[in-house]
Amino acid sequence: MSEPALLSIAGRQLETRHVAVPRSRGSIVLLHEALGSVSHWRDFPERLAERCQMDVLLYSRLGHGQSEGPPEPRSRRYFEQQSLEVLPALLAHFAIVQAVLLGHSEGAAIALIYAAVHPENVRALVLESPILRTEPAAAAGMALAERAWRDTDFRERLARHHRDADAVFAAWLSIRESDSLLALPLEAHLPPVRCPLLVLQGEHDEYATSLQTDALRPLAPQMRLVQLPDSGHTPHREQPEVVLEEIESFLRHSPAKPSASP
Repeated sequence: MSEPALLSIAGRQLETRHVAVPRSRGSIVLLHEALGSVSHWRDFPERLAERCQMDVLLYSRLGHGQSEGPPEPRSRRYFEQQSLEVLPALLAHFAIVQAVLLGHSEGAAIALIYAAVHPENVRALVLESPILRTEPAAAAGMALAERAWRDTDFRERLARHHRDADAVFAAWLSIRESDSLLALPLEAHLPPVRCPLLVLQGEHDEYATSLQTDALRPLAPQMRLVQLPDSGHTPHREQPEVVLEEIESFLRHSPAKPSASP
């Protein structure tokens, strides 16, 4: 298993992990959920790299995992900064072109913004349980999480993955006071997404409903939606074999585009 490393990216120290495979067919970049980090992905990066025969790069956003902190409150500007400043610097550091971006939960918003603005550098998008806008289901899920934070060992479990779990949790909850993740309708604010797009959605998602994919489809009518009847908000952990098979099949039929001439 590759070990995490702290690297200077866009002037800040980010925890990264790079899983390399022999004769790689390209690179997949993982963008974690609101409470996620490098370690939160567990062994999924290695399994994904082996199944797809592609390198996998993952990192913890500022304030998450072992990355430099503190985590920032959520706002539209936050997601634009992650997509248009941090992610391009990370890809440049690793000399990654034609990336496959896999965004989980709010990580899907980061992947989507980057793909819309930099289509030349995205081979395909995989959005797992995307949260692109606030909705009642998210508020209900947050309320349950707050109760678990007070009454269960949730705080201790999250602290295994972050230097400052309290700050990470508070930053996530701040989305309730923000101006939403992305402005609606999405197509009025972002260019169309032309690359192949796979959406994996658990039918028992605790935080998101079909409102997310309804908002996305006008921006990306080529979207392929796979609904997973036995999954909640984290299909890659709840049904890893199904998720790996869907991603591998999707990428096998989405060949890399030829690089543009300099």
